[in-house]
Amino acid sequence: MNKKKTETIIKPILTFALYSVGVVLSVFGENIDSIEGSTIIVALLHTVRLLVQDHKTILGFTLGVSSIFLYNIPSIGIAVTSKINVIPILLGFYALSDLIAYAARKSKIPIRKMNFGLERPKDGDYILWVSLLIWCSASGFFMPPDSLSRALSFTIPYSLSLVIFEKIIRADLAKYRQLLMLLLYALTLATHIIFFWSGYGRLVIASLIMMPIFLLQSYRDIGLRLWKVILLSPPLLYLAQMSRYGEFTRPEEYLVGSNGHHLIVTKEAIAISSIDPRTDWSGFFDQYILLFLNWLPRELWPNKPLGAGWLSVEKIYGREGYGDGFSLSLGFIGEQYYLLSSYFFVGVIIVITSLACIRAVISKISCGFLAPIIVFDVSLISYIWGGSATFGSRVWFLLFPALFFAFSLRLRLTSHVIQAIHIKP
Repeated sequence: MNKKKTETIIKPILTFALYSVGVVLSVFGENIDSIEGSTIIVALLHTVRLLVQDHKTILGFTLGVSSIFLYNIPSIGIAVTSKINVIPILLGFYALSDLIAYAARKSKIPIRKMNFGLERPKDGDYILWVSLLIWCSASGFFMPPDSLSRALSFTIPYSLSLVIFEKIIRADLAKYRQLLMLLLYALTLATHIIFFWSGYGRLVIASLIMMPIFLLQSYRDIGLRLWKVILLSPPLLYLAQMSRYGEFTRPEEYLVGSNGHHLIVTKEAIAISSIDPRTDWSGFFDQYILLFLNWLPRELWPNKPLGAGWLSVEKIYGREGYGDGFSLSLGFIGEQYYLLSSYFFVGVIIVITSLACIRAVISKISCGFLAPIIVFDVSLISYIWGGSATFGSRVWFLLFPALFFAFSLRLRLTSHVIQAIHIKP
């Protein structure tokens, strides 16, 4: 039996088992003695289901990585260390991931069939690409610390480099040069992490690492598989948590940490909404605006709404004892529970539908380049973890430059084709 037939037969069985067991444990979970065992069963069913699936798209792979590091591992850690049942939240994410993956398949966005401009890369392409990465590495040394200009001096050239990287790799490129280019990306990010990174925003760093890898995988199979990510998850998680905490004094700092804290906060938001089931539609639309415009500096927009992650501290935990800049990672479900209580699903549908429409628009205006779509897809991790404001503060600084540069390159490539036609004897 080939892999395709195996997936066709086993996947529906695993899907039925996952949701059936998950619903039962969600309804009766609080009365079950072993929350740890119940959570492990659900997480393992989903992990096995991920392994059976053939992830052909970067979006599917991104959702798979998100489920491993932001849901499955942390949920087990929370159940083992805190005896908290987060199975309903897991099911919500699983269902949403399935819906997004299904909608992406049905949309049939042609993101891989790009036939223009397949000429061999020119020396100027390599020079420009290397120059952009050098700028990313060096700009932090002469930009003001903790400033928007320092952040932009990294994100904008990094975004542009992804587009020129795609232009290079879409031609026939030797494997050793592919690996060399990925190594240069690794060195660029290592320089940024060592000299300029504060330790916060690990999802941003992870996203920046994934973007060139996913881009290359989209053109050539470099062996990127979810089972490899799962095998590497213990050391990867260790490195991620050590970069934040420096050392571990409790098991939950390794298993949960800040990457899984959104599950605990979501649980708190659900509990509060059951006691105080008020709906804040004004707050919802404030966060909806931030989904698109949180990248604007407050100096240019003095009345810009505050993010729900900051506002929710007072309601969920109380501001006393926390710094003025402290905010919570609500997660996409927790954010809507915090704002809309029992109408949370309406908020989730509105935001997810909007994101799907944005992705469709990006696919239409990216001029055949895949880099802008990958930037968007990978950045969805920030929405899953932090909510609308977190997503809006991160994605656009990378997406807008990529779209603009892709459009510029397409114009240049098209003009060359037109000139070639005119001079053809």
